[in-house]
Amino acid sequence: MGYTSYTKFILSYSIVFLATVIFGFLLNENRVDLYISLYILEYFVFSAIYGVRLSTTLNIILFIIFMIIVAYRIIEILFPGVLF
Repeated sequence: MGYTSYTKFILSYSIVFLATVIFGFLLNENRVDLYISLYILEYFVFSAIYGVRLSTTLNIILFIIFMIIVAYRIIEILFPGVLF
């Protein structure tokens, strides 16, 4: 019985998602933006590996969220104290 690429994607993404939660908990990480950016990266990596395209709109929204998080972190490093 062969699995479809969507099934492989869901299984792999679920396992890595759970591993991210466990390792984050073990490392006592509590930054929500880190978790969100890792989940988005995992989504894009596994969708590229398995050739799965769930939704163009979803991809655009996730990419925008990821870029906002990255831009926030870059601004926070380059100009400390400017944001919040």
